[in-house]
Amino acid sequence: MQAQRFRMSSRSSKLRLFFAHQEDPYAGGDLANAQRLGALLWVLVVVLIVVLWIPSPPNEAIGDAGWAPAIALTLIGAGLIWAMRTGRIITSWGSTLAMSYGAVVAICVLQWLAGGGGSPYERVFLLPILYVAVLHPPRRIAAFMGLWRLRWRCPSSMTAGTPTPPGRPSPPS
Repeated sequence: MQAQRFRMSSRSSKLRLFFAHQEDPYAGGDLANAQRLGALLWVLVVVLIVVLWIPSPPNEAIGDAGWAPAIALTLIGAGLIWAMRTGRIITSWGSTLAMSYGAVVAICVLQWLAGGGGSPYERVFLLPILYVAVLHPPRRIAAFMGLWRLRWRCPSSMTAGTPTPPGRPSPPS
């Protein structure tokens, strides 16, 4: 009994230590490499989104007017890739994290434009998740995952007003 209690307290203390505040959570991090990796990853995200327009065009939610925000979000993404690659604007760890938050919101919008839950845009979420998990400390990863977890509750993943949990097909309209 005592050994089990010690193990439990040891696990909880390890977890608390893992999420504890650190003076410099990015000590030893290489921002230049993170920017190069990010530029490559975000190019992949933008290309995947454009390719996904073929099977799932962004014209379900608001008709052909959906193409305007979809193209605008894609051009904004391309501009941010350029900014990241050239070292302009995206010049800190916080800005790389903000870009990841923006990517989740943009993918949510594209998913909604394409008809909500069950659209192939759902799979693109994996790339920003991996990017954040590789670069950022545990506390920021946890906050990011909280936003990602909430994304299926927002209107971007709803079909006929019913939320569709991740990984499940949309209900028939």
